Amino acid sequence: MSIAAFSHLKEIQSLDNMIKKHLDAIAAEEGRLEHINALRKRAQDEIENLTNSVSQKKVTTQNLEKELFDWENKLAKAEENLPYATNEKEVSALERDRSLSQENVDDLQEKILTLLEEIEEHENLIKGKEVFLSGSQETLDEINLEIEIETRQERQQITNYEARIEVLRQEVPGSLWQTFSEARKKHRFNLPLARILNKSCEKCRFIVDAQTASRVEAATGYELCTQCGRLLIPLES
Repeated sequence: MSIAAFSHLKEIQSLDNMIKKHLDAIAAEEGRLEHINALRKRAQDEIENLTNSVSQKKVTTQNLEKELFDWENKLAKAEENLPYATNEKEVSALERDRSLSQENVDDLQEKILTLLEEIEEHENLIKGKEVFLSGSQETLDEINLEIEIETRQERQQITNYEARIEVLRQEVPGSLWQTFSEARKKHRFNLPLARILNKSCEKCRFIVDAQTASRVEAATGYELCTQCGRLLIPLES
């Protein structure tokens, strides 16, 4: 078996590593897009949650305002009738009514004020997130254009490397290519070729028996490392 065939495989391994760099570059560019989309999705979800919260708080506020109106009427009546009480029992009853009404009026006013402040805060948050969505859409459009240009160049490089790999593949005997393909399927971007150093696979350090090592170094057989599945190649290839 010609040592040149193994040299072709080493070049293919090197080209695969270059392809991986371009794929990583594409993934990094697309990651920018995914990051902005994730931020936009989170902002949209938060707007929806805040909008629902505002609606609920407004309904609660309306109900409390109705209840407040009733207690204010009760308070007004108690205060209006108090001067006309004819005995201590009536005075005591009206004062209890006035005290209870005032307590409820104060409590309801405080609750309503808190809800109004929360509604205002939520509405301001919604406006801020809407501004972010508007601005990030412009950024998204710009990045989309950048990514389209960048990835087109990266993919062209990958196409060039794959074309060279196909040329090299034609120079590799079919049986060797089939064995290499098994290793490449598992380790394409993690060095599918390995030499035998110190009687072991240089990648995983698994001991290679002398008979297998002899066949590999003489290029008379194709052997995969029993441990990691890489194709063992002659030391001098």
